Amino acid sequence: MILIKLLIKKFYSHFSRIIKTLGGQWITNQAISSTNAQWSMTEYFGRLWGV
Repeated sequence: MILIKLLIKKFYSHFSRIIKTLGGQWITNQAISSTNAQWSMTEYFGRLWGV
């Protein structure tokens, strides 16, 4: 019984680490893509106004 609990704890910590890593990467990617979108919009309006 104790062994099973230890195994579950081990797997849980392992999976939570994977999920955190994936989540962090996803958030970073979202931030990068939104920043890129903002830059392209600024560039577009800049060209539109001839700045």
